[in-house]
Amino acid sequence: MKKFKLITLLLIGCVSFSNNFTLKDFLINITKNDPAYSQLFINLQSIDGSIQSFQTLYDPKMSGSLEYTNQEEQLYSSGGTSVPLTAVQLVVGSVVLSKKLEDTGTNVSLTYMRLDNSSKLSTLNLSQIYPSLALRLTQPLLKDELGIYSKMPLNRLRLQKEFIELSIKEAEEKYYHDAINQYYDWVSLTLALEPLSISYKNAMILYEEVQEKYRNDAALKTDLLQAENAVLIYRNALNDTLYAWNSLGSNIYQKMGKKFTAVTKWENLPNRPEICEQFCQEEPILNLPTPRIIASLERTLKQYELDLEKINRENMTDLSIYGEVSRYKNTNSSSESFLGLDKTKYIAGITFSTPLGQNSTEGQAKSILANIKTTNQEILKTKQTLETLYQNSLLNLANLKSIENNANKIADNAKSILDIESKRFSQGKTSLFSISDFRQKYTQSKIDHQNKIIAIAKLKTSIASQNDTLLDKINKLMER
Repeated sequence: MKKFKLITLLLIGCVSFSNNFTLKDFLINITKNDPAYSQLFINLQSIDGSIQSFQTLYDPKMSGSLEYTNQEEQLYSSGGTSVPLTAVQLVVGSVVLSKKLEDTGTNVSLTYMRLDNSSKLSTLNLSQIYPSLALRLTQPLLKDELGIYSKMPLNRLRLQKEFIELSIKEAEEKYYHDAINQYYDWVSLTLALEPLSISYKNAMILYEEVQEKYRNDAALKTDLLQAENAVLIYRNALNDTLYAWNSLGSNIYQKMGKKFTAVTKWENLPNRPEICEQFCQEEPILNLPTPRIIASLERTLKQYELDLEKINRENMTDLSIYGEVSRYKNTNSSSESFLGLDKTKYIAGITFSTPLGQNSTEGQAKSILANIKTTNQEILKTKQTLETLYQNSLLNLANLKSIENNANKIADNAKSILDIESKRFSQGKTSLFSISDFRQKYTQSKIDHQNKIIAIAKLKTSIASQNDTLLDKINKLMER
């Protein structure tokens, strides 16, 4: 068998199965079909609903009313004589358009009102129409109870959404990280077939040679049993690997929403995975995006600052100003002469309220300030920890690369030694015990080398997860 060397660059591999099963296929399918993935986004939908509900506070509103009154009354003159007043009819209608501005807390309203008044006084028929149009603005200056000026409730919801988005990204990244590791465990089982199958075939060849020698009285019964045991040992190892491959494969296919068909013969499994996708670029930490754990702490800090702002505003005087411009028109349509009246009215005012005690809020403010200080220290400490972890991971990666290179040479040398000693055994120049020892060393060294390849791939995935670039790289892979 010709020797080959797996690509050992710091890449994540995708195995070329008979059904073109690649890492890209795996990631796309689990994203579409694994219920555990879709469940990650339920909380985000909930908070989006809360924000949408709260934002209705800023939606334009229209209200209106229409009222009809019909009554009979008696009027009395100054001399006490009653004058019949019948069929007094009054119709009042109004329409109000209003909107609250999110950024400033300003409330704007436009009101149209119309009053139709008709009555009968003795022989006089009276009818008047009073239409009016009023524009009113109310502006909070210091404190807004609804939190619009300081944006308390909405900012809290937005912060909560950011927290949830960060936690979802963290959960999504962990989901992909674990899924890729599971995929690589499957790759590792596939890779293990190659040295095991080589050792199995080697043991079979020697077993056949020992059988021939035993038939010719050139080998002992113990030699025959030892050669047979070697065959059985590697056959069992191959069967165990096949069982583990099928077991893990059924889980992987379930994630992908596909039906899994177990493989019954290890000879049918692929044994040379193709390394095809790079995730980690080993960038300096200063060039990386802000880690999500830092972003989450920064939002915690912002939440404390909002809490402090709220406490400070509770101690402030609540001061608002308002103004109104109204236009009235009096239309006389009675049978007798009444004066028509047109007028414009201007209104301006100010309202205020102020708390008289501040003891409770002062204590809360001190507690929040302490939390702000603690969070700032935690952000600094976490940045230092992440930088150290990242640098150590890169050192570990460089070390694994060197070890993998040496392990590959050891495996190649062990294979050459096994081939040489197998020929020497056929020539009667070495013992069967030595052959078994060399075969075991080759198998172990080859599997060790392949495990180093998998360890590098997993570490690169872990590094990409540490610096929060794994999701971006996965998305780019799936878009291709």
